[in-house]
Amino acid sequence: MLDDVETEEELIDSVLSPFSDTQQRACLRSYLDAITQDHVDDKELQKIWWSSSADTVFHDSAWLRELLRRARDRL
Repeated sequence: MLDDVETEEELIDSVLSPFSDTQQRACLRSYLDAITQDHVDDKELQKIWWSSSADTVFHDSAWLRELLRRARDRL
């Protein structure tokens, strides 16, 4: 987790905070919904994750998928 957050909710809030515009949030929600569907396999999800600027390692793709779904649900 990030150094300045203590809970998963704070982590999600921190990550989503730059997306204040309603249209941006809707686009991000749609994207997260698409990549967290069950038909997107774990390897593809990891590939998408590592193509971003993220530096957090998820050894368990199921946990990554769940975290992204929770972020989607907060939008």
